[in-house]
Amino acid sequence: MLQEILQDQIRSKVRSHILMFRFKKARPFIVILLIALAAELLLFNYKAIFSLGYNQTQVGSYTVGGGLNKQNDGNLKMVRTGGYIEIKDINTNVKNLYIDVQIFNASGYDSTSIYNGKFDTTQISVYADDAANAQYQKLGSRDVVHKVKQSQYITLHLSGNTNNIKIQFDEQIGTVMHIYDIAYNAHVPFFISFGRIAVVWLVLSVLYLLRPHSGAYAFIYDRKNVKQKAVKFIVGIGLVLIFFKVVNSNPYFVVPRWDQHYQYQDLARAFAHGSVSLEDEPSAKLKAMDNPYDTDLRTRLNVDYRWDRSYYNGRYYVYFGVLPELIFYLPYYLATGEDFQTYIGIYIMGVLLIAGTFYLLGSVVERWFKKTPFIIYMLACVMMCTGCGALAIMMRPDFYSLPIITAVVLSLWGLGFWIRSIKEDGTLSRPLLAAGSLCMALVSASRPQQLVVSFTAIALFFDPVFKKKILLLGKKYGNTAAFVIPYVVIAILVMYYNYIRFGSPIDYGANYNLTTNDMTQRGFVAGRTFLGIFSFLFETPQTMAVFPFIQSIGVNTTYMGTTISETMYGGILACNMWLWPVAAAFLGKAGIWKNKKALAMMRAMMIAGLVIMVADTQMAGVLARYVMDFCWIFFVAASIGIFALYEYISENGSELSLKLYKCFMMVAFAEGMFYNFMRIFMSDTESIVESNPELYYRVMHIVAFWM
Repeated sequence: MLQEILQDQIRSKVRSHILMFRFKKARPFIVILLIALAAELLLFNYKAIFSLGYNQTQVGSYTVGGGLNKQNDGNLKMVRTGGYIEIKDINTNVKNLYIDVQIFNASGYDSTSIYNGKFDTTQISVYADDAANAQYQKLGSRDVVHKVKQSQYITLHLSGNTNNIKIQFDEQIGTVMHIYDIAYNAHVPFFISFGRIAVVWLVLSVLYLLRPHSGAYAFIYDRKNVKQKAVKFIVGIGLVLIFFKVVNSNPYFVVPRWDQHYQYQDLARAFAHGSVSLEDEPSAKLKAMDNPYDTDLRTRLNVDYRWDRSYYNGRYYVYFGVLPELIFYLPYYLATGEDFQTYIGIYIMGVLLIAGTFYLLGSVVERWFKKTPFIIYMLACVMMCTGCGALAIMMRPDFYSLPIITAVVLSLWGLGFWIRSIKEDGTLSRPLLAAGSLCMALVSASRPQQLVVSFTAIALFFDPVFKKKILLLGKKYGNTAAFVIPYVVIAILVMYYNYIRFGSPIDYGANYNLTTNDMTQRGFVAGRTFLGIFSFLFETPQTMAVFPFIQSIGVNTTYMGTTISETMYGGILACNMWLWPVAAAFLGKAGIWKNKKALAMMRAMMIAGLVIMVADTQMAGVLARYVMDFCWIFFVAASIGIFALYEYISENGSELSLKLYKCFMMVAFAEGMFYNFMRIFMSDTESIVESNPELYYRVMHIVAFWM
């Protein structure tokens, strides 16, 4: 009896110690949650707190002037530009203005078309007099969204009392609008955002775990560790959900309105009917042209043609990689008779990209950096998934991006299989070797220039080929067959497909496309190379004080010749501090590289990335979507540098150098996440601000809470 009592007491003490230990571990994150809650109430909603003492005044009447007419139904119509309303005889100090207004189309109906996002927002300019200005002064402009209440409360900074306020509507002639309510010195409601609370808590928690004295660095990466598997699964699901939200955020690309975005759907019908050319018949005028690739001449002669198709020997073709067609469009069409939606394919590839990133970087750690902390591995995975260009493609899930992300996914998995195919004893796993080669070979059927990544095999398999001679040069014919046969089979199929279309096994038909310039005469011009390298790597974006704080920039050059460029968003090295450790590739003699194989692989990746970058510049131009062709490669190289630097500093560096390394991780994480997510909201053609203004302005007021 006494023994049972003692055992119960011991068990009770053990349970209490366990609970206390768990509480101590969880306490910092509970404190961070309390900080996030306090910030939500006291900081992010400071305008609501300040407005509690305001004497709210509803505006019962206002005068209509300029080009604005009041209709019989109470709506207002723009008959000339510069229409406005005036609120007179206020005679008080005005702290803020509240206006709820909605734009209608010319018929008086609320626009529901996804292509009329401009009707969802109303741009107003506010003018007021005050103690310092007897006449109207323009205070600024603001976009008001009927469905976003935060946008309707506008803080004003005036001196003394104000007598009159003018609100000018910067809209087109014929616009019809309805004003639901106007007030000044309004009581701003509390806008509680649980998403903002979660993001603040998450970011602060990650920064807490990354702090120099964090115990998280003691947990070394272990693929078999159950807890680490759980963390990877949770983070992976989080990224999958983010990708899902982003890919569905831009209606322009959920249901594209451009004819050229349906090429894969057209090709599915052609394949189903046994043809490799599209079923559309080129016009007689196009067939009669001596040079159908002369864009200006086509325009001058008013030639009817299909934009961005390859035109060869009187037929239209699709020059983009055929693999997405065979994976998604053709099977779906044969099974349902319906067209496969491109954005769904983009999302599927995005999910596979997340999994492939975790797999590849895990392979790198297990092969060369076994002492890497789990938190650094996880951070590398998250930064690569969000920074390699995938988020930008999710935001614009268009037809052009599908072959790019497909090739990236194949390359990630192919490299991962290859790295894991080399066993600890130096022998090779043939199934993994063959799987890696198959993935890498299939790249040729999606994005041919990314085949350059296959040449990293020279660095990866140097020992098996040249030292142990168990691959290619030796008598291990099974290894050689596993490595080579996938390339041979895929090469035969792709070359045959090219030959029956364009008469050459190595001609993919890109030069015959009908777009902005004659690609058959483009050639290789060295003068274009520097422009591409500078724009893709080093150009800084334009910053501004308003959301999203980063602005797209045009490509400026003194190059006198034909090149193609689109709006860019800054070079990847200029905008991602996380990539700066690629500099470690030039420190081969500095003693930081215990494993020279990892250094060789890092250098091979960087060379491959530069070659692809130059190839894109020469073959097509400087376009934002091409960044993903090589950006992921630099992220892999940077991750290798990050792992190597930690290993060296933790073993040989001073305590100060290790602290500086960890501080760099914190800053690079914060900077990278900020840039990569703000990149989603940068204004450009077909951007979210146009296609989904409700989402854009809701996020804007959550982030820029002071507006």
